[in-house]
Amino acid sequence: MRNKLFVALCLLLLCTGCDKPDSAKYSINQNEINSVLKDAGIVAREKLEQNVTERHAFIMADGLVFIADVPVDWRYTLSPVYEYTYYGYLAGGGSYIQETNCRIRFIGMGENDSEDNFFTITARKGEEVFEYDFPITTNPFIFQDGTKGEWAYQTGELALRFEDARKIYYEGIVQDLEKKYSIYLWMLKDEYDAKEREITDFLESACFRIY
Repeated sequence: MRNKLFVALCLLLLCTGCDKPDSAKYSINQNEINSVLKDAGIVAREKLEQNVTERHAFIMADGLVFIADVPVDWRYTLSPVYEYTYYGYLAGGGSYIQETNCRIRFIGMGENDSEDNFFTITARKGEEVFEYDFPITTNPFIFQDGTKGEWAYQTGELALRFEDARKIYYEGIVQDLEKKYSIYLWMLKDEYDAKEREITDFLESACFRIY
């Protein structure tokens, strides 16, 4: 593709860079050039969009830090949201208020259906439990810093919120063996299947550290 693009550009320059081009010598199919350039642009864009991540570190509750390679097209929200200096002033003596329910909610593009068009993955301090009662599968998991943990998940059919229909959902929990912190996955099974490699790469890059 790179060679084709180079040839197409050279031919394009020859055709446009001369005042009186020799049409017999530089006869060229303009549609072919456009096609090559279009194909090259699509390939370049797809490569740019695939597996593009940024390393992030989020300071959470009580000095806990969550670190992971986050896909650039994922959004994320932190809760609770507050201004440390302001609350520290209200508490007196310049001390900071320690939150225990801090979490980071990652939002990725999912299926465009009646449920929503995104999926969510939440990292937080403490143990996580399943909300629904389906058969659970548990596998060993190693965090990026070597901490041993487990990845448990279940799938089951549930009703959609905004449509009179049912679909298979995926609910997963990744946490250390001591259950000091956890990552919770919630999405349609179709969304998980479509983004499995992206989600797995994210989880395998993740770790929690003490600041």
